[in-house]
Amino acid sequence: MGVLVTVGIRQFGSMVSQTKNRDSKAEFERDVQMITAWSAKKGHWPSFNEYSGTRPLDAWGRPLVYAYYSSQTRSSTTELCGRTTSGMTYNGQQVAFLLLSGGDDMVITSTPAASGAFNAALTGLAATDLYRIVTLSELQAQAGCAGTTQGSLKILNNELPNACKRRAYSANVFADGGVAPYNSYSASGLPIGLSYAKTTGLIFGTSTTASTTASTPAWKNYPVDVTVTDNINNKVKRSFAFKLLTSCI
Repeated sequence: MGVLVTVGIRQFGSMVSQTKNRDSKAEFERDVQMITAWSAKKGHWPSFNEYSGTRPLDAWGRPLVYAYYSSQTRSSTTELCGRTTSGMTYNGQQVAFLLLSGGDDMVITSTPAASGAFNAALTGLAATDLYRIVTLSELQAQAGCAGTTQGSLKILNNELPNACKRRAYSANVFADGGVAPYNSYSASGLPIGLSYAKTTGLIFGTSTTASTTASTPAWKNYPVDVTVTDNINNKVKRSFAFKLLTSCI
């Protein structure tokens, strides 16, 4: 009889543990939705002080740990949709925040073990704990960033117009997404005589030198790399085959 009671207690305890684990994971998802809604409204995910007013609890009645990437510009209203990188990573993915519970033994052995900013790789998560990782791309998708004018920083030009030797040249580089205003534009590999405007993206000038091919009209391709940096230092680069003709009709 004693053995049967002991087995029954163990089975009951296992069932209770499984139920609490399941309930805690369900709380994770409710909390993710709450943070997503907050982030979509504010334009950035909450700091611990902003989050802690809700004090979500796991199934054992303990507050969930909320660890998040703390951006230096997190007060920006375009931080959420404009950001492409994070200082918190997990297996190469950019992470916005982490929810964590000690699980059945109610002891957190993971790193981080406490709520607050955590700007490092998540390499210390323990199998004995329960956790929910929310990547930056997941948060952006759930908050409706995809397809907006914010989105990822990108260069819109598919090509740059041809230039002619000894003829004035002017062409604009156009950027979209990210967090405006764009801090700088740069271009490398331009023919001698052409320059770029750091603040506007204009490529301009008059080229005076061109090595030519045997083609008619004679021309040469210059591999040109254009880089745009936005207001929170996200960068995007695009390469172009820039054609310089020796003579133009």
